[in-house]
Amino acid sequence: LAEKNSKHGKIFCLVDTDTEIDKYQNIPKTNEKKLKIMRLENCNDSKSTKLIEAYKVSNNLNPTVIENSLDKVAFIATLKELASQENNILQILNDKNNIDNTSNNSFFCFANMRPNDKELINNFISTQKVKFAETYIEIVKKQDLNVELDWVNYIKIFFNGEK
Repeated sequence: LAEKNSKHGKIFCLVDTDTEIDKYQNIPKTNEKKLKIMRLENCNDSKSTKLIEAYKVSNNLNPTVIENSLDKVAFIATLKELASQENNILQILNDKNNIDNTSNNSFFCFANMRPNDKELINNFISTQKVKFAETYIEIVKKQDLNVELDWVNYIKIFFNGEK
């Protein structure tokens, strides 16, 4: 940030939101067209992920990591493929009562799930984040899913001026 006046091109910093709110205290406001510092937040009112300027710190943040801001259909398909040998995770995913169909967001679709089951899934994902990301992209392409995420479109517009 100290060299922001000498940069060429555009820089977009995407920050996940975790429970350590104090680390956002010194992030400056950026009004520049070449530099954005945004954080992900899952918003309860819209049951969706939004990008919020990182300097806008609030004590009532929903912890939001990238895995909790994806398309529900591709997210569940990715989990099922990676957990093909993990019966406990497949059982959770195959229980229709665990999936909330009122949201297309990978976080809010598990609103009905027991906390222990959510923790099991989160721990499973955390052990293979790169593989999860690669499989998610493969599934979106292979199944020709029309994944339209508002927060991703915002980033595309920032860089390209279009969706």
